Amino acid sequence: MTLTRSTFFCLALTVASVSTWAAEKPNFSGTWEMNKAKSDFGQMPPMMVPDKLTQKIVQKGETEMRVESTTTGERGTASTDMKYKLDGSESTNKNQMGEVKSVAKWDGSQIAITSKREVQGMTIGLSEKWEVSADGKTMSVQRTMTGTPMGDVVTKTVFDKQ
Repeated sequence: MTLTRSTFFCLALTVASVSTWAAEKPNFSGTWEMNKAKSDFGQMPPMMVPDKLTQKIVQKGETEMRVESTTTGERGTASTDMKYKLDGSESTNKNQMGEVKSVAKWDGSQIAITSKREVQGMTIGLSEKWEVSADGKTMSVQRTMTGTPMGDVVTKTVFDKQ
């Protein structure tokens, strides 16, 4: 098969546009409400499962993300304000349970976050994968908690964009 100049140019343009599309990172910014019916809290005790969870996310390009969360449930209402660098460097945040050290980075179109915190003499690990649907209307967060008294706990929280 012989490629003409115009065929080669069209092929090169197609490859370049596919590569650009694949490299684009989604924007997580917005207000997200937990869809409890679509979420899966696995073996988490019912008293720890939120009735309502709202996340307000502000993403600055591909480098930073701020997540303000408000959780309401059986144990009352709690709020957190977490800031992440998305370049794989460590971020330190504080919440009502103490200091949390996290590393966040892009994994394709997902954001992968690993965190550690000390709780009552135990080191609790948290591994998360954040993903936005292609239409930008749904976000899911897959979490695995390690070092808990219940062993490893896996959850998936699904959010709808408001």
